[in-house]
Amino acid sequence: MLFSVVLHYSAVLPRMSSKAHSSNNIAHARRTVQQLRIEASIERIKVSKASADLMNYCSEHARNDPLLMGIPASENPFKDKKHCTILYHSTRIFSKTAVRNEQKKAPLMP
Repeated sequence: MLFSVVLHYSAVLPRMSSKAHSSNNIAHARRTVQQLRIEASIERIKVSKASADLMNYCSEHARNDPLLMGIPASENPFKDKKHCTILYHSTRIFSKTAVRNEQKKAPLMP
C-alpha cells in the first residue's frame, strides 16, 4: 500500500524546467567550490606535531582537571549527604517494629 502511495504522489509532482534545473546545478556547484576553498585555506600540520601538542596541552592542564586530581569533598555536589540522626534512627525503629508486627500476625506453617 505504501509503495502505491509513493508512486501516486511522484506522478503528481511537477517536473522542474531545464532552466530551473541548470540554475539549481549552478548554485550547488558554487556551494561546493566555496566549501572547497574554505577547506583549502585551512593550515595543515603533521599528525605527529598535533599529537605532541595535544600531549603537552594535557600535561600543562592536568592540575586543573577534576577527573585526574579529584574534587575536594567540600565542593563536590554529588557527594552522599549525611542523614539527619533523628530521622534516620526513627525510620530504623519504625521499620523494625513493622517487621516484628508482621511476623506476629503471620501464622507459622508447620
